[in-house]
Amino acid sequence: MTAHYLVKSPRHLAQYVATNLLTKDWFFYTSFAVPADRDPVLVDVKLLVKFEAFHSKERQYRRRKGGLASVKYLRCGPVGYLFATRGECPAFFAGEAYRDAREAPVHVAGHSIRVLPDTGKVAVRIHREAQRRLRKHLLDHVRLPTRDLEALIWDLDLLPFAGVRDGLFAAVRELNAGRRALRLAPVEWRNCVRKRFKVEPVFLPTPPEVTDLLAWYAKQR
Repeated sequence: MTAHYLVKSPRHLAQYVATNLLTKDWFFYTSFAVPADRDPVLVDVKLLVKFEAFHSKERQYRRRKGGLASVKYLRCGPVGYLFATRGECPAFFAGEAYRDAREAPVHVAGHSIRVLPDTGKVAVRIHREAQRRLRKHLLDHVRLPTRDLEALIWDLDLLPFAGVRDGLFAAVRELNAGRRALRLAPVEWRNCVRKRFKVEPVFLPTPPEVTDLLAWYAKQR
């Protein structure tokens, strides 16, 4: 029995939430920090069991057909997330202070991710505070050579969604305005703004002790 829940990086987490969860009606969510004095593996197993978040896709589908909610547990470093679909799940809906991604955006790795209630489409933008830090960071480096600035922007850990690119374009325009005032060559956005995702695995291997504990729990039922 394997539960894929450990995410490689915050950027991978943002990508997975935007493309694999919110697009498939996992609208309800909550987040939390794993206490430093707690064993993360024990926390993982406790939550996977409590919310039955270790079932296969086929089992989840059958449960949802029967009116039960599915719950997905994700952890990236010390930060954990629970996502749920519509349906019956008292442990989540009665026991957690959850939010609805159609009303309150999910904030992950400098991204603000929400479901537009009118269209049902997922919108991803740079979070307002991250946008402010980005503008300051670029203006602090306004005197760098053009190629160095383009490399700096290219290496930013931002996803190439349309809304994210719009925020990045705005920051580059402001940067170029500053460079023009200093009579420096402008940055060319085509050389530094990503347009496509790099396809790569999202999850880390599940610790064998988690797999063993879940298998033991399944046998006890």
